[in-house]
Amino acid sequence: ILNLSFCEQLWSVGGFSEFPALERLILSNCSSLIEVCESIEQCDGLDLIDLSYCNNTGKLLRTINKVKNVKILKLDGCNRGETTIEMRDDVEETLNRNHIGMNSQTSSSAIMEAIPRAFESYLIFVPSSLVCLSLEDNNLSNESFPMDMSSLSMLKELYLDDNLLVSLPNWVKSLSRLEILSICENFSLKSLKHPPPTLKELRYGFDGDGEVIFNREMSPILLSYSRYATSLGDNIEGMVKEEDMRDVEEKVLRSLGWSHLVNLDFTEIQPIESGRVKMVYEFGIFSTWYVGKEMPNCVSDIRWEGSSISFTIPSSHCNLRGLNFFCLFTSGDDEDFLAYISKIRISNITKMCTWIYNVSEGFQGIREGITYLSHWMFGKNEMEDGDQIAVILDVKDFVTRECGVSLVYDEDEEDVLGYYKSWNHIIGGDLSPFQSTTPGKYHLHQIRFTGIGTGWPDYNYIEIDSFSQSVNSFSQGNDFFSPNAAIHVLETIKADAGASKTYPQQAGTIRKGGHIVIKNRDCKNGQGVSIAVRHIESMIQKSEAHARMHLEDVDMAIRVLLDSFISTQKFGVQKALQKVDGMQSFKKYMTSKKDFNAIVLHLLNQLVKEALHFEEIVSGSNKDVTHIDVKVEELQSKVLDYGITDLKAFFSSVEFGRGNFELDKERSVIRHHLVR
Repeated sequence: ILNLSFCEQLWSVGGFSEFPALERLILSNCSSLIEVCESIEQCDGLDLIDLSYCNNTGKLLRTINKVKNVKILKLDGCNRGETTIEMRDDVEETLNRNHIGMNSQTSSSAIMEAIPRAFESYLIFVPSSLVCLSLEDNNLSNESFPMDMSSLSMLKELYLDDNLLVSLPNWVKSLSRLEILSICENFSLKSLKHPPPTLKELRYGFDGDGEVIFNREMSPILLSYSRYATSLGDNIEGMVKEEDMRDVEEKVLRSLGWSHLVNLDFTEIQPIESGRVKMVYEFGIFSTWYVGKEMPNCVSDIRWEGSSISFTIPSSHCNLRGLNFFCLFTSGDDEDFLAYISKIRISNITKMCTWIYNVSEGFQGIREGITYLSHWMFGKNEMEDGDQIAVILDVKDFVTRECGVSLVYDEDEEDVLGYYKSWNHIIGGDLSPFQSTTPGKYHLHQIRFTGIGTGWPDYNYIEIDSFSQSVNSFSQGNDFFSPNAAIHVLETIKADAGASKTYPQQAGTIRKGGHIVIKNRDCKNGQGVSIAVRHIESMIQKSEAHARMHLEDVDMAIRVLLDSFISTQKFGVQKALQKVDGMQSFKKYMTSKKDFNAIVLHLLNQLVKEALHFEEIVSGSNKDVTHIDVKVEELQSKVLDYGITDLKAFFSSVEFGRGNFELDKERSVIRHHLVR
């Protein structure tokens, strides 16, 4: 490794013939560097070159391009402009390639055509052997790239963060081996259409509304996404689509069997005053919530009160094309209530198939009632005449609830749902990535679409009362536990407190909405659920006794819930849960009143893992690595996000020593000794 970073007076690097075994060349922040000796060609084992924040990258890349086997190239922050001499060199070289002589007779149009845009001139010389390319923080727009980047056919990782992109550059779509694409902090980004189907991980963010369109053959991938200054809920075509009901065509509503909604004024039945009636489509399931408590006429015989029902598909001369599920929430008195559904489980007992759909959404109910409606695009392959069907609903029993099912058949030749059926991962399509360890059982949850492995055992859906019994036992007491629901209740209560620092009357509100969390206390399955429940209820009772509850107490309650839920799972499930986007969004609570040494140790271990990953990319294996060095400044940058500014206490802590770390103060690095 040759690390000359931050040598601001360095203008030339040479003598590479003395370092034939050189693997990494780090020249970041060498702002005066204008020359790399051509002897670098002799470094056949050079895997990584870092030219980040160098001001004269164009000329440097012309030499770097001659290195045969470089795999990783970092060009972050290099778009700082080039000198006139260097730009003239670029012009001459481009003219020569195009067989244009540069003399007094050369036309100005030919010269202008030969002049590349500033950063485009750099990219001409990017080595074709690259596996990983980083172009972060370069003020790049879509027009900054050349049309043809097909030479980067080996590229597997591409980082375009902190630029000025408005959409996915066309050349990126043609990268046939790309597995990781990061395009965060592009605040002008409006769309990501048709990223390469080979992607395994996509990181992006929108400042406001944005559109993501996956190819139909796209496999479920790890998504890391955010919206700046707005809430989540992207339209990710191929995964989830959200539409305002006012924009849904009448023929689509009728085809779904939702004719009773055709002539309604959706502004009058929106479930919250500032919201809208929306239709969400994912996994071949359409769903919506609206104000009302009348069961439509299409629901005749299949009605029930409770959590479950079993029925048989009647005979019909028409082909079944879907099933509508209705759920009406009302309160027995004039008080407000929570209309909430965690999961809907529909089983074809005859065909031994089960689909579990995570709704995980709810609304504050009103006197007029709240209706949940969903259409499942079951066809003859999933259900046919004579099949026995079971529907089990995951809700709580503190509101009056009536449910109903209606079957939808083909009655006309026009298929107005063709667009929705063209998606890949839907009922009737490819649901193999969502199949549990039990054959024929599918967990339809975005968590699985965003990277959780298909090998999760069934207990990843934690339940208070065990749900391992046969679907034939339709007890009224099938109560499930939803961590997201409990946290949502606590977060909502906290938000309602506004700027106040205490809750004069909020404990009662928690008690009222807390049935989601508190109803069942018995620790039957050893899954941490009841432990969390008892901790939270204890805090609520104490708050009631003092007639106040501090905001930090709610933070602590959420942390207890998360810690109890995660820590009592099997190790493999713990690791998976900690990576789930939903859990990452609660990171601020997981650090509430927590030992900061544990947080720093966790972040340090992450840096070690990243370094090992880097070594694996470079060498193809990390088996021979005995230790990893991490810069202290890298760790300091990480911990600042958690409000930690001083690491002295951590370096002298027991955790630091037990983790096989040692501090090299002279080099300002932390060395981790690997235990094989």
